[in-house]
Amino acid sequence: MNEDELREQATKRLEGQRAFKVMLGIFAISLLAMVVVWWLVGGGYFWPGWAMFGMGITVLIFGWVAYGPRTGPIPESQVDKEVRKMTGE
Repeated sequence: MNEDELREQATKRLEGQRAFKVMLGIFAISLLAMVVVWWLVGGGYFWPGWAMFGMGITVLIFGWVAYGPRTGPIPESQVDKEVRKMTGE
């Protein structure tokens, strides 16, 4: 892998991490708004918990993608094999 490819991968990884942080902020604001609405209507059954559960799963998945182990480039032999399958050769 040459320097340009390495820089491109690093840039994509940093962009993913930045997007993850933005998503966390949006989720936090959304969940806070839901809790405020729940509280304003008198509390009771804590329905925002369902949104927290779903958003939590999403955060875990995107966090793993943004900060998890790096995957290497796909080998050219695999790309060539896939191209051959797609073209019917």
